[in-house]
Amino acid sequence: MMTARHPFHALWMALLGLIFVAAQHGAAQAAKSFPVSQFSYFISDYEAELAKLSKSVTKTKPEIEADIAAAEAAGNQRLAAAAIEQLITKEPSNPALWLQLATALSEAEPINDSDGYTLPSRVIGAGLRAYMLAPDAEDEAAALAIAAGGLAKREY
Repeated sequence: MMTARHPFHALWMALLGLIFVAAQHGAAQAAKSFPVSQFSYFISDYEAELAKLSKSVTKTKPEIEADIAAAEAAGNQRLAAAAIEQLITKEPSNPALWLQLATALSEAEPINDSDGYTLPSRVIGAGLRAYMLAPDAEDEAAALAIAAGGLAKREY
């Protein structure tokens, strides 16, 4: 009798193991409390722009970092943001860079009317991407606050 139950028992345990793994994966996915999915197009649109940009970036990481430092020293957040975008093409999963980009964009003055129109969407996209990558609650809060500022500035 024990041998007849043994295959069923093993199947049952395997099924429970899969359910446990799926639940853990779901818990890891649900770690962020803000529902970013309804705003995901801001992220995907911005990442598509950065993918196009990545094809033309020729500077090295140290050269780009020097450009960022120079732009920030000059108080030109729009130029700093453009350089940070270049660096992100080399390190797209760096949460600190995304937060730095979102901050620079939120403080930047548009360079023309077109930039003024697209800047809020970039702030939102960078802020939400920074939120998704944020390693702690403090960075999550900062990123969401920046994204909210972008939403407030957006013209419809």
